[in-house]
Amino acid sequence: MHTLLRTFFIGIISLVLLVPAAFLLMTIGLPVVVILGVLLVPLALVLIAFGLPILIFGLVAVIVLSCVFAILGLAVGVGVVVLKVLLMIVLPIMLLGWIVSKLFGSRRPVDPSPR
Repeated sequence: MHTLLRTFFIGIISLVLLVPAAFLLMTIGLPVVVILGVLLVPLALVLIAFGLPILIFGLVAVIVLSCVFAILGLAVGVGVVVLKVLLMIVLPIMLLGWIVSKLFGSRRPVDPSPR
């Protein structure tokens, strides 16, 4: 019971102190909000007139650059695949063919001129 009365008493004291402070802040803050609202109108118009085209231009530039980098990434990816195929498939077959030709091939050089 003592805790309930203490909490109730602290709540009443805080309301007595905070309600006048809220009224004071409301009387000071309302004109400030009105002045800032009036100053916001020309700023908003300037941002719409100049900021929106800059934003659109920036978005288009980002889209174009992303497309360019996507195409470059695609080309690099295809190049990596070709290099892997060359190293993993073609090179061992060529090496095997060279070894077989050295082991079982003829010892004399082939004359390319016709007889």
